[in-house]
Amino acid sequence: MSIRKLIIKTILSAILLVSFVIAGAQDANYYINKGIAEYNNKRYANAIANYTIAIIKDKNSAVAYYDRGLAYSMLNDHIHAIEDYNAAMSMYYAPLSIYNARGNAYYNSKSYDYAIDDYKNAIKLDAKNSYTYLGLANAYLSKGMMNEAIVEYNNAIRMNPSNFYAYEGKGSSYASLGQHDKAISNYTKVIALSPGYSAGYYCRGRAYADSGLYEAAIVDLNRVISIDPNYPDAFITRAYAFWNNSQYAEAIADYNKAMSAGTPTAESYNGRGLAYNDNGEYELAVADFKKAIELDEKFSYAYINIIPPLARLHRFSEAAAYYKTYQQKGLSTYIEDERWEFFKRYVDAISLGINNNNNEKALQILEEAEKNYSSIADDTKKAQKRSFTYLLALKGYVLEQLGKFTEAQQTYEQSLLINPNQPDVKSQISKLDVRRQALVQLDTRGPEIELISPRPTRSFDIVSDNDTTQIIGKAKDESGIASVMINNQIVDKTEDDGLFISDYILLPGANNITVTATDKNGNSTTRAFTINGVAAQKKPEPAVDPASLAPNYYAILIGEKDYQDPGFPDLNNPIKDAGELREILQNQYTFSAANIDTLYNRNREDIMQTIVQRCNTLGDNDNLIIFFAGHGTAIKDQFGDIDGYWIPVSAKRGLTASYISADDINKALKQSKARHILLMADACFSGAFTRDITNDASTAIQRQYKVPSRKIMASGNLEKVSDNSKFIYFLKQSLVENSEKYLSAKDLFDSFYKAVINNTDNLPQYAAIKNVGDEGGEFVFIKK
Repeated sequence: MSIRKLIIKTILSAILLVSFVIAGAQDANYYINKGIAEYNNKRYANAIANYTIAIIKDKNSAVAYYDRGLAYSMLNDHIHAIEDYNAAMSMYYAPLSIYNARGNAYYNSKSYDYAIDDYKNAIKLDAKNSYTYLGLANAYLSKGMMNEAIVEYNNAIRMNPSNFYAYEGKGSSYASLGQHDKAISNYTKVIALSPGYSAGYYCRGRAYADSGLYEAAIVDLNRVISIDPNYPDAFITRAYAFWNNSQYAEAIADYNKAMSAGTPTAESYNGRGLAYNDNGEYELAVADFKKAIELDEKFSYAYINIIPPLARLHRFSEAAAYYKTYQQKGLSTYIEDERWEFFKRYVDAISLGINNNNNEKALQILEEAEKNYSSIADDTKKAQKRSFTYLLALKGYVLEQLGKFTEAQQTYEQSLLINPNQPDVKSQISKLDVRRQALVQLDTRGPEIELISPRPTRSFDIVSDNDTTQIIGKAKDESGIASVMINNQIVDKTEDDGLFISDYILLPGANNITVTATDKNGNSTTRAFTINGVAAQKKPEPAVDPASLAPNYYAILIGEKDYQDPGFPDLNNPIKDAGELREILQNQYTFSAANIDTLYNRNREDIMQTIVQRCNTLGDNDNLIIFFAGHGTAIKDQFGDIDGYWIPVSAKRGLTASYISADDINKALKQSKARHILLMADACFSGAFTRDITNDASTAIQRQYKVPSRKIMASGNLEKVSDNSKFIYFLKQSLVENSEKYLSAKDLFDSFYKAVINNTDNLPQYAAIKNVGDEGGEFVFIKK
């Protein structure tokens, strides 16, 4: 017997003893009436005592049994209540009322099958009682019989359209079925019928959160808390919404309030630990996960969730030990779900790789995890996307341990593109910068020189089939490239990443050229090459049909239409244009549906995560289009340079950190092994993403395909672009009307360039993207 029930029984015994002393000669009806008076005044223990005296005086008083059952129910003593209802029922007293009352008692004692039988019997006696249907529906809901519950909730509503409890239960049924839109619709009716009912706002807020509408969830939960400031579940659910909305400090504050308003649980410590981790407070996160395990040693999530913050703190052996304990206890969590396979590999990289001092194995596992990440099916789960940054941060650490400092920094930078709030990653980048500067100061080696086009043959002679050729190469050095000369002439077109381009006039026969590259420490390297002019009797390299290479085509189509900040007006066409482009690529060109990502009205984090993940997993025969339609802007920095930005729907006007910069795109693309990447930008000022490189439209398709490219096709240069874009209109038209099997991106651009400038004030751009490895090749569309 619980302490509470023991106290109630003691009080009842005392009341009963006193009542017997003063009972005198009064009859049973007298005590029934006294019991009713006490019940109406909510003094249920006194009511029970009076009903008990009435039963002693008249053992056949069905009324006393029934009324005492009601009083027991109000004290949550459902076992005694059921016993009294049974006694009253045996006397054939008010069966309709007893079926309903006993059904409620069975329901509250979790005896749902008995409850269902009683409610059904009550309905046979009265098929118009809305609350009987409500009770039956609630019992079905508690048994997990959602479809049956919805039918009975509808019956309850049919009997009483103002029964907001029925709408609430119906909403919960739909929520359990994962039909959040229908759940939200029903909760909205609850709020309309009872605006002061806090549970209506709470349920709708929870449904918004479960469907990924975190801003809307926060609004509803704010209302709940304003009505009831001591609602722990409301604080916990709002904390969950804040966490998913990347408002980590607010999430932590809400978990603190929930813990103050109620009893702290393993779940609440686990939730706060996740928020601490993503807020970069790793020690506090570890402490919370340990507290969750202390409260419940079988709370499986904490054993897994503690691993990322321990990895951030480089406490890998401790992380591996928690995973081992998790396995030994036979626990299970989300990492057994195939959608989280990438995260299981992340854990394996720690436990099987780093913890065994095998960083090569760890890197291999992490690269497999990156490829596996693309199989995630649930695009609404931000936790999965956030976990991708853990993977990148760990990969950066492993690359650093392997001495691959440039790759490590690029990987760290990619992680920051998705979640800028990673103090450990920022610290590692700063340390790498210091290390690089130290190495640069000691550098005495000259740059490496690579000739990209024309390609060297095995004899190191180079064959050109043109009277003039474009020499493209790259000079590499940690200290940076100061200059490149060809035959003692400075090359003007030299990029920050060392890519150089120069036109060269060939003479018949052998043409000897020298390339000299000098780094910023003054170290030089010179390499000599021979180019055989057209008069040479050497057969050119046979052409290669792109189709024989079986290239793979991918696309990321971004349409930003409904802006959250009123400083950015909503647009009409971006999502429509992105959708139509998808249909063209999928139906007329070699883009499969599975390889096309559509991002409509997504925030900066979602967009950058998708671009980084896709770019990192592509191979050297893969081709990617990134299409962006939405607002854009250009800002002149303190040095007078123009920086271009795409503006996602989540952006705050004037806060450039919430935009997507050309530099962000560069960092996302740098590590990609893709053969070709083509950006298509239908946004204002997108010309700021380009550099000026001349393209030879007459180059053969197969040569264009063989050489890697990183190009952008933009609707304008440094000017505004209309929402009703002629650029995208003519681009789509040209793709649809194209009759060629192979169409280079440059030829596509040339096919509609004049149509755009003749119909708008914009000057479309087609050029290489700055400093991300363009080697002069061309993206080639292959028609089905």
